[in-house]
Amino acid sequence: MVGFTKVQEAIEAVTQGGTPEDVFRELLKIVEPYGLTNLIAGTMPSPRSTKSKAKQHLWSERHPPGWMERYLQKGYVFDDPVIRRIHGELSAFRWRDAPLSLGIESRQRLIMNEARDFGLRDGLAVPIVLTDGSLGSVSFGGSHVDVPPEAVGAINLIAIYAMGRAVQLRTEAEIGARARLTPREVDALRWAAEGKTLSQIGTCLGISDRTVEHHLKSAAVKLGAANRAHTIAEAFRAGLIT
Repeated sequence: MVGFTKVQEAIEAVTQGGTPEDVFRELLKIVEPYGLTNLIAGTMPSPRSTKSKAKQHLWSERHPPGWMERYLQKGYVFDDPVIRRIHGELSAFRWRDAPLSLGIESRQRLIMNEARDFGLRDGLAVPIVLTDGSLGSVSFGGSHVDVPPEAVGAINLIAIYAMGRAVQLRTEAEIGARARLTPREVDALRWAAEGKTLSQIGTCLGISDRTVEHHLKSAAVKLGAANRAHTIAEAFRAGLIT
């Protein structure tokens, strides 16, 4: 894959994806020969984010069963040495090269040891500055990672194109969702995301409980969601609420 033609073909493959999931699925296929069998992609949550808000920064992930749930539930994203190095890097680096942070070394060793228990022994992280200035990344992992130095730059470049395509697709989806939802539906969803009841939302918006319920159900139908939690998740994903 290191040759120019191979890299060009890989870029074309990821940029032809019709959904972000398609894009990252194709990207993972491209890097799998290097032992990179797992992937997580998204933007970086701020240190002030709650665990639930941190999850909204996740765009795509392919990991061993149970690992992502544990990672998010334990709030590892805020102390993960790989994530911390992403904030200070502009190019791809191996997980094993991420330094430990003073004062939380034991927790960081725990995170990396638990990752190994799930078969994630090493990986390659690609920091990416997005068009709006926010920081994103694609991080690959696996149990038997073998990435020659000459392939790192190629993977870095292909991942940047993949993220660019994902941003484009997500923006198009956001514009479409905004066009479909009414301002009242967005307001109701925003309050629902804060954990407020129908009655509390009604008080905030000056409408009846029944009208609030109507707005939430209408938003669910438009976003193709199965229930309220799913509707809120889709609204976050589309950038309708933050």
